[in-house]
Amino acid sequence: MFCDVCTAIIVLLYRFVPQLFHTVFSNKMATFKAEVQKHNLREDGTWNVKIRVTHHRDKAYIKTEYYVNKKQFTKGLDIKDPFVNDQLNATIAQYRKLVVGLGNDIELYNAKELAEYLTRKTALGTDSKIDFIKFSHGYLDKIRALGKKRTVNFPELRGSQYIVRAKGNSMCSTICDKDFVGIRAVKNKSNIEYGNPYGIITEDLAVFKRIRLGSSDDKVKPVSENPEYDPFEIEKNDIVHLFAVIGILSAKSITY
Repeated sequence: MFCDVCTAIIVLLYRFVPQLFHTVFSNKMATFKAEVQKHNLREDGTWNVKIRVTHHRDKAYIKTEYYVNKKQFTKGLDIKDPFVNDQLNATIAQYRKLVVGLGNDIELYNAKELAEYLTRKTALGTDSKIDFIKFSHGYLDKIRALGKKRTVNFPELRGSQYIVRAKGNSMCSTICDKDFVGIRAVKNKSNIEYGNPYGIITEDLAVFKRIRLGSSDDKVKPVSENPEYDPFEIEKNDIVHLFAVIGILSAKSITY
């Protein structure tokens, strides 16, 4: 009798609240994992990080904009760079939200189709106001074509931990739109050299700015070079990632 009552309740819930069942069991229907495929070593000594989509016992892969070297993942091919992990986790969380939004329609997709759907949906979400793009070595694909004919060396970026590409004009004349910027992570915010340009990432923004002293010791003031952009203050504790600018390569100096 008790089992019959339980079954009846489950049937009613599924009939009237199917989204609840999808939310509970979605992880069994579609799972995501960031991984490095060691056989896909690039000529520049890096690996592209891919997100594996597993659905209905089938697999597909979504290429990301992130590249890592052998120091940034473990022998078991797990990513250990905290910045990369944060960005990948945010991407996977976005994928899971989209999967939940599909409801029961997810059953209509195979792994490859689901990967293509997620790629299309997330590609539409770019915020044009952000003028600091997540780091990427993708531009090396174009540079490699030159490298086959002659050696390409950019001393302006030597010593950089990551290569990023700027977007926007808030920091022009120092950092202009589409410039390549070499950056290095700053682990201790007490080491900020005020007046210098930094890449600043919080929960709400990702920008290049010069950092000035704030109104108190626990605040800083990011300042643009373009007078059209007003300065603002943020709490030091709100800065998720901070990067010192090591060097800048003007996009105008490169011809493809």
